Amino acid sequence: MAPVLSRPETESAFPAEQMIGLLRQMDESVRQVVRCMREQGTEVRQKVGDLLQKYLTLLTETLHECMYLKNFVQITRGNLGGIESILTLALDGTVSEIMEELHLQHFQVNFERKDLRSAYQLMTSSFDVEDVDLPTKAAKEAVQDRVQEFRHELHTAKDRIHQVRVDGESCHTSCKAITEKFGKFLQEIKKTHEAISSLLVQHRNDKSEICLASIAVFAISAICLVACGVGAVAVCCKTFTTATNVKLGGVAGLSFSSGVTGVVSGMTAWGLHQKKKEMDSVGTALEKLQKQLEAMDFDAGKQKTDWEKIESQAEKIVHYIDNSKMEATADGLNPSHRRPVQDLMNNVKDVLKDAEDLQTKLDHFETEAEQVQRNLRDLSLINSDAVLANPTATASASLLDPLYNFAIDITKTVMKWTRGLDKP
Repeated sequence: MAPVLSRPETESAFPAEQMIGLLRQMDESVRQVVRCMREQGTEVRQKVGDLLQKYLTLLTETLHECMYLKNFVQITRGNLGGIESILTLALDGTVSEIMEELHLQHFQVNFERKDLRSAYQLMTSSFDVEDVDLPTKAAKEAVQDRVQEFRHELHTAKDRIHQVRVDGESCHTSCKAITEKFGKFLQEIKKTHEAISSLLVQHRNDKSEICLASIAVFAISAICLVACGVGAVAVCCKTFTTATNVKLGGVAGLSFSSGVTGVVSGMTAWGLHQKKKEMDSVGTALEKLQKQLEAMDFDAGKQKTDWEKIESQAEKIVHYIDNSKMEATADGLNPSHRRPVQDLMNNVKDVLKDAEDLQTKLDHFETEAEQVQRNLRDLSLINSDAVLANPTATASASLLDPLYNFAIDITKTVMKWTRGLDKP
């Protein structure tokens, strides 16, 4: 299994590829526990599986929020982009440009005779198309319609800015809720880590008891086999000598029972030794799982940090609109007053730039989160149809399990009794 690594502190991007590798390692560690231990394996699988299911739910909710935020960016571009266009025309546009757009450039001289050269002059309330000597009714209507559109764009600028601010406040509020969920998920990782640590302590205690039980049963086996050998020698001596003080039947029976007990004890000792080897594998897997949960906590913290940047960017848009008083500036905007028009233009450009930055952060986060989500769904800890749900043959019950349990229970009793004697 590849070693668990953590991203350097200098990197700020959410580590999707590393998180994916880490999740696969965790899945394999749990598989190892389940393969060897039925009861403990089920508990570990339940705890880690629940954690990863919560992570999947969190990613799904976060990606939904990304979709809403991207819609907000698109609406912001539409609203403020339109305002930027009309303000640009009010600041730098010319009547010549408008005439060319309307395909009426041959009437431009008529406007010049009235000293109408800048586009903003047509947007003022004092302009009347009837003051311009246009020879056709169609030309007058075309100019009048376009002028009304310009004025409508200016008059609705406040409402569109207000809509951006309201939508931004809603998005920021929902972003904060996702950030809080990330914080709760980090707490869930810590709780799972503590639970695995407790299981590891319990596992080490159980392994010690099995080790002692194995040694004790092996000693009993050795003693019984020695007794069997001594009895066999005694029977042989009785058979080939004339000694009368040895009861052949009793010695033979004792020798046979000692032999049987020695063989059974030996098999039990060997079985306990095999259990200890399995527990060594489980202990290694639990230790790896501990480190993997620590790495997951670190990388999920990176993901939370990236989301906080998205939240801050959404908040920045709302605060900028409030602090720069964009709505007040757009209220009753007069194109003849150049300074307010220029100020509003600068503000609109700043908000559009912030929206682009938000879009960039969202695109990156969404791409990375979707990779993790896809791989997370494929894990056996998430997939209920996986073979991991059923213990393998190595974890099946043995006919000697009652003897194993009896030996372990006796060992526990002796250990408790010894501890009681040690107390003052």
